[in-house]
Amino acid sequence: MSIREATGDGGIPFHLRTANRGVLLDQERRPRVRDLLGHLLARSATADFAVRRVRLAALDFRPDELRVTRCRVLLGVLDVDALADAAAAGRTHAERGAALDALRRLIAEGRLEIRSAGTTRWVPDFAVFAGSAGQPAHGAACLVGWLGLDGDTGRAGPRLTSLITAPAAVASAGRRFDELWLQAWDVLDVIATALGPG
Repeated sequence: MSIREATGDGGIPFHLRTANRGVLLDQERRPRVRDLLGHLLARSATADFAVRRVRLAALDFRPDELRVTRCRVLLGVLDVDALADAAAAGRTHAERGAALDALRRLIAEGRLEIRSAGTTRWVPDFAVFAGSAGQPAHGAACLVGWLGLDGDTGRAGPRLTSLITAPAAVASAGRRFDELWLQAWDVLDVIATALGPG
């Protein structure tokens, strides 16, 4: 059963909705982490990512998945090499170029914010998704663990991710993200420059 076919209350697939437990995902089973990320982005009003490293050239979100009104990305490491390969990937791979164009649109529309954490650290990576249009508390979810934004396909071993839908746990992750966000520096201009004009 696909994620989109199985959507239920709050947009979380019925077979993944749980009151008091999480769901463990890995890169080899369905739903794939990438598919669930796209689904959560498409149905959420806001998305907050705390990730140690991102390879911009590895991002492949489609425009229909990037409907959030606000997306905040907190980077643990602002990797110069990852920035440099983003523009080159956009020129050489049409699919990646479309994904990078979608990011450029998010930046131009003021819906994407990016900060670097400097010396602040967290383990593991996590993402918090909240609300839908007009219902900010509806269908909140949190992914904790490997998010696949670093370009690592997991060939060296398992990459585990937990989906959490318990409201108290999601709210707690959201508060921790806000604490980290307040201590970080805005690097959106650096990212926008690395992406280039498109």
